[in-house]
Amino acid sequence: MIRAFVGIAIPDEIAATLAIAQSGLPGRLSERENFHLTLVFLGELPGPLLEDVHYALDGVSAPGFQLSLDGVDSFGRPQPTTAHALIRPSEPLNHLRAKLARAAREAGAGIDSRRFTPHVTLARFGTGLGPDDMQDLAAWRQRRADFRAGPFDVHAFTLFRSHLGRKGAAYEVLEDYPLAPPQTLAAAPGAARP
Repeated sequence: MIRAFVGIAIPDEIAATLAIAQSGLPGRLSERENFHLTLVFLGELPGPLLEDVHYALDGVSAPGFQLSLDGVDSFGRPQPTTAHALIRPSEPLNHLRAKLARAAREAGAGIDSRRFTPHVTLARFGTGLGPDDMQDLAAWRQRRADFRAGPFDVHAFTLFRSHLGRKGAAYEVLEDYPLAPPQTLAAAPGAARP
């Protein structure tokens, strides 16, 4: 079984900004090379099914676009489980995510139906935070309330494999899928909208 997801890699200059923004966070900080935006979590898949998903993803066409980071937050109330940077709402991102989820479902993968909140995870809190760590998290959120980064260009989406270990997950790129240049699909005469 292979634990996999489809996501967008974060460019180095944005990752550097995110690494600085982690300062003061409690918990286990995400490694800079692991920063990403998850679009579709595939879970544990047998190799043949993952290959079917790969072929389905390879057939997805969409134009490239830009994303920006806008604010910070945490998941888990009242006991936070992660802290993250938020992705500014983006119709092209939602459009791409819907196409990828549909392709994965049609290939036979079961897709989580939770509401999509685009984000980049900055820290994980494991079994929970003590009172001092909760105060540190609240102070961090207040200091970073106006956090912004980007925009950055999205030229591709990626199929990642997740290796779980004692120090957290490490991610391996299985395949990159290029997006069309933004003007190509829009400017082609008679081109159908994706």
